[in-house]
Amino acid sequence: MTTQIHGVSGCAEMSPRWTRWIFSVSVIPALLISTASIYAQAPYPVESFASIDELGQEAKIQVERLEKVLASPESFEKQKEKSVVQAFGLLACVGQGLAEHAESAKSPYNGPALRDAAMKFNSELDHAGAKEALEGIKQVLDGKVTGDREKLRPWNELIEMYPAMEEMNTRNSEILKVLKRPRGNPEEISPVVAWGLLGLAMRANSDYASEDDEQAKWNGWSDEFHQATIKLGESIRAKEKETGRTWFDKASATCEACHKVFSSN
Repeated sequence: MTTQIHGVSGCAEMSPRWTRWIFSVSVIPALLISTASIYAQAPYPVESFASIDELGQEAKIQVERLEKVLASPESFEKQKEKSVVQAFGLLACVGQGLAEHAESAKSPYNGPALRDAAMKFNSELDHAGAKEALEGIKQVLDGKVTGDREKLRPWNELIEMYPAMEEMNTRNSEILKVLKRPRGNPEEISPVVAWGLLGLAMRANSDYASEDDEQAKWNGWSDEFHQATIKLGESIRAKEKETGRTWFDKASATCEACHKVFSSN
């Protein structure tokens, strides 16, 4: 590709140093903007694995989970670095999922507001601070929070990799329990919805893949996991336990292959 630079008078031939400066102030910011836009939008459509109602259901499940853990300071301190971090992070993902969903206009919940409320929690907060953050989330779900917010937020900012992995492992056992005897109950899809959301966050959090070939592997395994999650959800909704188990195993194999390459990072 040939780059022509116009509007510099009196310079028939520019020095390499001057050319590098022109490139840095004009091209690099454009590249940064392009990269930011890639990570702001979900790499896969949220509606491919979850409906609006299923996302709302997951939000309520996580709120109930937090209410139990935050029932006492002792319980909070015991679960602060695990269940609490995971639930708030997943709620941020649910909020962003609602914001980007193709049918977001049908949601009774303000997705960006839910995301922002969940992200007010951080590991430095004490029990009272965590309860305040949870109350903010409940206000959103009760429809008491209004006003426009930024629709997009980079998925790699919603939940960190370690709690995302831990939450995914937590939901594994739930999926296996459902697959023993799927009955078509709405709540049975919940762990698969969580898988899908966490998969989006992991796909965006590609700092662990430092080389081009590693990035290709990271993206490839993410694509495989996403497709397996879609098929797993379809199987559970149709109460097809054998097919569901096949897709669960394929998703798990994808995770295992990825861990062998990137877990040391």
